[in-house]
Amino acid sequence: MRIHSQITNSITMKKYTPSLKINPEEFYCNHDGSIRLGVISLITLFTIVFSSLNSISQNPTTTFPAGAYIIDMGQTPQSKANGLKPYGLVYQLIITAVVPVNWAINSSKVKDGIDFTASTSAGTKNYKGGSFVISSDYITASVITLINTWKVKGVIVDGPTIGIFTAPVYKELTTWPIAVLDADNDGLISPYYANAEVPKASYKLNANPLMLSGCTGGDLYVLPHADPDDWDTAWITALQNYINNGGFLWAGCHAVSVLENIPGCNFLSTGGLIAGDDHSNSTANYLYTYNSSSAANPIMQFIGTLDGSTTNGSEQIYVPGAAGWRSTTTQAVYDANYINTKTHLAYTFPQAATIVAYGPAFGDITKGTVMYEAGHDLTKGTITEQVAAQRAYFNFVLMAGEQTQITISLAALPGNYEPGETYSLNATVSGGTLPYTYKWSCDNGGTFTDEFINPTNYTAPLTSIPVIIKLKVTDACGRVNFATLKWVGKFLPIELLSFYAEPENDFINISWSTASEINNDYFTIEKGIDAMNFEFVANVDGAGNSNALLNYSTSDNEPSSGVSYYRLKQTDFDGNFSYSNVIEVDFVGRLADNVTIYPNPFYESVNIRINDALQIYNYEFRIFNDLGEEVTSIILTESFTTLAAGELFAGSYLYTISGNGEMIQSGRLISE
Repeated sequence: MRIHSQITNSITMKKYTPSLKINPEEFYCNHDGSIRLGVISLITLFTIVFSSLNSISQNPTTTFPAGAYIIDMGQTPQSKANGLKPYGLVYQLIITAVVPVNWAINSSKVKDGIDFTASTSAGTKNYKGGSFVISSDYITASVITLINTWKVKGVIVDGPTIGIFTAPVYKELTTWPIAVLDADNDGLISPYYANAEVPKASYKLNANPLMLSGCTGGDLYVLPHADPDDWDTAWITALQNYINNGGFLWAGCHAVSVLENIPGCNFLSTGGLIAGDDHSNSTANYLYTYNSSSAANPIMQFIGTLDGSTTNGSEQIYVPGAAGWRSTTTQAVYDANYINTKTHLAYTFPQAATIVAYGPAFGDITKGTVMYEAGHDLTKGTITEQVAAQRAYFNFVLMAGEQTQITISLAALPGNYEPGETYSLNATVSGGTLPYTYKWSCDNGGTFTDEFINPTNYTAPLTSIPVIIKLKVTDACGRVNFATLKWVGKFLPIELLSFYAEPENDFINISWSTASEINNDYFTIEKGIDAMNFEFVANVDGAGNSNALLNYSTSDNEPSSGVSYYRLKQTDFDGNFSYSNVIEVDFVGRLADNVTIYPNPFYESVNIRINDALQIYNYEFRIFNDLGEEVTSIILTESFTTLAAGELFAGSYLYTISGNGEMIQSGRLISE
């Protein structure tokens, strides 16, 4: 069913450009963590105008059709579950599911401001903190299963959305940059990945600058508490070459001032920084200023403040030398009232003592980008402050790899495919390291002559259902990127504008609308409890042929308790049919409260208690894995039953309780 046209076939990263937008206000952190405002100086305005990375040009607005899912990054209070684990979900969507993820950031917002607004059956919500959007074009049963697995972990994912909405998209993420962690204290960074459940395949341990060439180089060098002054000339030269060739660098604690004072390594300062031993820590209470010009920068997409997380280690703040920071360096978080108690010198913006700084190395946007984040391991302060600091790190990771990534451009195809016809598919691939390996795939049908070569031949499905053709490319170094193309067949029977379902009292109300219909006989509503196996609910007559907006509705008068999945099947007069995207509904039935399942998560056994209100036993309790395969079951003949489930692997499972001709309850269980 046609939702919207393909915007581009080429996958590329966007470069930062200087912004001339001036905001004459700064953000300050109060003792309670809230934000207050103050006026900045004319010198500050001059610095903002000439800072290459303070902000980005206006992000293009993308229109998303109904049925999208949104990973909400603006939850408060922030936790590891709702603030860090979303990066693990994004990684799996990109690398495992081959699904593009849209990073939505409002270019003109203030700190913690609104990025966009969207609606689901739960209501309308304002999204903040650089939330991620998965277009309904890519929502399949397996993607929903993946999303649900992470929702159980505490990730907040809303969807499917109702109706069309727009969002400003900074970048469509199709690759995950590889980080190379310096051997000197790489153990300070790997816990961030554990917190986010981003797998070890995304980073390399025990590295040194000599590894920053070829396949060991990665996209980002990470230098936590380290001593670059102990490096020999070869190591220093290797790092300089890496940065000059576009490599990204993240550094923390006293590695920063040591590095900046090595000749030729003053990436963000003009003449180096004051050594950590020669300056004091921040002012009392660690209350920092948040540069308003960086509020929309991708690095700064975290909620609240990170102040307390930096309050340990040998260098908790970075103090510029006499020549100061480069004009192209953004002091994103700084101490507006800092006085070095060892020298009694005061430092004010734009040459402030800084907590978070970033910018192009040597002020040259053709070279790599550098970010400094003060503190030893970012694990002090409150949980929300720790999450904010570690989110800043992951945001920088997602920006890396501009110079080393694989670029894919899919060749143009005819406007619509003929069902059953064979077409040649071709892609131009560059970047990364040769040789490449290829993997073609397609959502919604069709076959490839050889899915592992480029070019290849593709035979379209026999129906006119829209297909998503994907090409995943891996280079010799293990970098991965992919491109997608949405293609619609000729004689598309209907143009679907929306499709949603929501609970109302004891039934599910199901509605949809079409903009046009051709040869459309009827619609069929189908539902399932596992997003894979569906059963009939109702038929609704179509309009045949129409160019007008038409609204349809029906209801499921026997809904299943718990989570169910619905889809819309459209059938032509000639018998051809196609399906909509799958949508999810959580229905709390009248009988659901009469069943209690605990503990959840469970270890070796799970208890099922049926309250006396049901008065009927012989219900069946079944557990399914994420492939929809039944792994165990039991007949409930008593009011209390214990099911031994120690043989189940750790992970997420679907359970159902049914009997007496109806579904009583369904939901998720976690085995530890």
